[in-house]
Amino acid sequence: GTIVGKVGSSAALATGWWMAFIGCGVGTACLAVVVALFLVSDPYEVSLLRPGEARRIAAQAHLERTDSPLSSPVGTSFLHRQHSDPEQAVGRHRQVEEPPVPLATILKVPGMIAFCVACFFSKLAYYAFVFWLPTYLDQALHYPQQKAGTFSTFFDMGGFTGGILGGLLIDRLKMRAPVLIVFQLASVPLLFFYDYIGRTMTLSDPVNAVMLFALGFTVTTPYSLITSVMSTYLGKHPSLNGNSRATGTVTAILDGVGSFGAVLQGLVIGAISKNFGWNATFIMLMCFSFFSALCLVRPTGQELRDRRQRRAMEVPILSASALPNEGSEGSGTSLPLSPPAMQHKPQGS
Repeated sequence: GTIVGKVGSSAALATGWWMAFIGCGVGTACLAVVVALFLVSDPYEVSLLRPGEARRIAAQAHLERTDSPLSSPVGTSFLHRQHSDPEQAVGRHRQVEEPPVPLATILKVPGMIAFCVACFFSKLAYYAFVFWLPTYLDQALHYPQQKAGTFSTFFDMGGFTGGILGGLLIDRLKMRAPVLIVFQLASVPLLFFYDYIGRTMTLSDPVNAVMLFALGFTVTTPYSLITSVMSTYLGKHPSLNGNSRATGTVTAILDGVGSFGAVLQGLVIGAISKNFGWNATFIMLMCFSFFSALCLVRPTGQELRDRRQRRAMEVPILSASALPNEGSEGSGTSLPLSPPAMQHKPQGS
C-alpha cells in the first residue's frame, strides 16, 4: 500500500498535488464500500465458530460425554447439525457476549508494558522514515522530487520482505522477543553507516537502493511484528482466561501507544532537522531504535530462560528412555524403560 501510494503521488507531481489527494480519496472510498458490504464482524453472524473454539468444544464434549448444553450456541448447532436461521444465530451470539477485559488486567500481562514502550520507539523511527525520507533525499542528496518519492519505495520493499521473513523466523525458532531485538539492534549500525556515506557524498544510486532496502528490512520488521504477532500472543495469555476480546484490546493498546510515537516524530524530526541538520536527525533515530531494543532485553532474557528450562526438563526423560531393560540382558534386545518404570521396578527382575 505504501509503495503504490508513493509511486502514485510521485507520478501525480506532473499534474499537481490535487490529483494525488483525489486518487487516494477515491480509492479509500471504494474500499470502504467493499468493507461495509462484505466484511463479517463476528463468525457467529454467519453460523461459524470463532478461532480456537472448535478445539475447546471438542475437548469439553470429550470430558463431559453428556447431553448438557455446550458453552457455544453455534458450536452446539455444529455438533448436533441443527442449522438455524441467521437471526437466531445472532440472537444467541448476543446472549453469550463476552465481557470486556479490564485495562488493569491487560497491563498486568507479563511483557505488556515492555512491548508497548518498544512499539512507541520502533513506530517513531519507522514513521520518521516513511514521512521524512523523500524530504531527506530531496534536500540532502539533491534528488529531484519525483525521483525522491519513487526511490523511497526501496525502504518499503525492505519492510515488506522483513515482515515476512521475521514472521517465518518466529514460527521456526519458537521465539519472539529474541528475533525482534536482533532486527532492532541491526538497524542502529545501518543508520550510522547510511548517514556517514550520505554526508561524504559517496552514496550512488545502486548503493542507496541497497541501503534503503536494508534499513526498511530492520526498521520496519520490529514494529510490524509487535503489532501483529505479539498482540496475538499477549492476547492469549492464561491470565485473560481465553477471552476472545482481549486480543483486540491488546492490539489497540500496542498500536495506540505506537501511534503516539508516530505523532511525536513529526514534531521531533522536523525541529531537529531544521535546527541541527540531518546528522543530528539520524543520531536521534539511532537512539530511538536503541531504546526500543533496550525495552526488549527483559522479555528476551525471560524467553531464553524458559527455553533452557524446557530443554533441561527434556534431557532427563530422553536419557532415561535410552537405558536398556535389565530383564532383557542376553536376549539381544533392549527395551526402553520410562522413568516411572525405573523407579518402581520390582525386586528380582
